[in-house]
Amino acid sequence: MVQEGIYRLKNVRSGTYLDASIQKKNVVHGWDSRPENKNQQWEIRRSGDKYTIKNVGNGDYINVWNTNDRTDVKVKDDPTPVRFEEHDGAYAIYLDDSQGVIDLDQGRDENGTDINVWRFSGAKQQLWRLEGVGSGYQSQSGVQPRGESSYSAPPQQDNYRGAVNPGTYYIRNVHTGTALDLAGGASTDGTKVIGYSAGSGNNQKWTLEPGSRGYRLKNAQSGTYAGFQSHESPTDGVLLTGNRNAPEWDVKQADQGYQFFIPGTNYVLDLASGDRSDGAKICLWTNKGENNQKWNLQQA
Repeated sequence: MVQEGIYRLKNVRSGTYLDASIQKKNVVHGWDSRPENKNQQWEIRRSGDKYTIKNVGNGDYINVWNTNDRTDVKVKDDPTPVRFEEHDGAYAIYLDDSQGVIDLDQGRDENGTDINVWRFSGAKQQLWRLEGVGSGYQSQSGVQPRGESSYSAPPQQDNYRGAVNPGTYYIRNVHTGTALDLAGGASTDGTKVIGYSAGSGNNQKWTLEPGSRGYRLKNAQSGTYAGFQSHESPTDGVLLTGNRNAPEWDVKQADQGYQFFIPGTNYVLDLASGDRSDGAKICLWTNKGENNQKWNLQQA
């Protein structure tokens, strides 16, 4: 079991360290050893049955917006809980209740190497040695927490229930009546999800699959999921596409229909400018409570 304290995190494959960028906001990367640099020092503290990891240099926490493969690991003021699992004196760092861990991209030792989420495989770039810094942090009682020598990752808990039951639906915009449509029903990653005249095709049918924090939206035609490409992070204007990666959506009741939120954020599914035309863009946007951000669900 990991003791609370301040550590540097050294990658087993590359020998480089987990480093919060000084020049690039929110960026975490791999970097050569800089022991005097507090951006390579991380405070690990218990939070319920998990931990948080806080950067000593900037005060922000390890954070991910979802736990899909290739998602960027960042530092923000909102911590993502983590779990530690020991492997021969090093640790895999699991993100929340998922099977995704903190992974150094391809185990490369170049300064600035990306840090991503990747499903645990046992590869050495997914393992980190914890090097204590000074006396570290003692719990308020002055006694270190007790427990087993390692923490075994539980299986992912896909038990989310939103404001609507799981099932297959047509999803239609409250403002326009147009449907959430996977263009051409194509299964290629990056295929646009658009607004289109309501029909009965499988490319307009979406299955709500329970995840841990929301529903995954799986297209009945392609088997891909409504979301964003792996290099993208949630922000205003990011276009909705079909991909094999499966982000989750927190579905909440609105005064009319439902809204689809990125869990833990105020970003929602938005029909851009309330455009009624076929092929209209669908994107992520800050919630304004407007009808082009609300969706009716009809059982398919």
